[in-house]
Amino acid sequence: MEADPDRPGRPRPLGAPPSQLSRLPRRAFLAAALVAGCSRRPSARPGAERVISLSPSTTEAIFAIGAGARLVGRSEHCDYPGAALALPSVGGYASPDLERVIALRPDLVVGEQSPVGPALAERLAEQGIATLFPPTRSLGEIIAMLHLFGQRFAAADGAERITRRIEGQVARVT
Repeated sequence: MEADPDRPGRPRPLGAPPSQLSRLPRRAFLAAALVAGCSRRPSARPGAERVISLSPSTTEAIFAIGAGARLVGRSEHCDYPGAALALPSVGGYASPDLERVIALRPDLVVGEQSPVGPALAERLAEQGIATLFPPTRSLGEIIAMLHLFGQRFAAADGAERITRRIEGQVARVT
């Protein structure tokens, strides 16, 4: 790599003209800002009142923090706690019935992060429905999800209580 005359003290990849490099960060920022500003995806803001949960783990987490009353629908796989079975099913996680989802008038659909998440989020965004698919691959991510749900569903105390219990159990076995 040789020195980049447009960015003193920084290397320039071989073959890249200096004029392109100096404009790239500014153009990338402007393009990102434009895309973000034009996004049609509704935000998953705090205070969601009508929530559909598409994965068992998110359903259980919402009930565990004391926000189960906000749920208006679930996937066919969400069967715990028993109170979840009283909620209408919107089909499977990977392929919920969009008409059933819309009929329940949710302001937020939650589920686990998965390969189908982005496409599903886009379909729901086209209908004006916000989505939240937090990562849950590790204990740390699950605890973060519980706190996030606590904020979103005005159940921060319940989320704190559950996460302290989980952390206490982990401390006892490690």
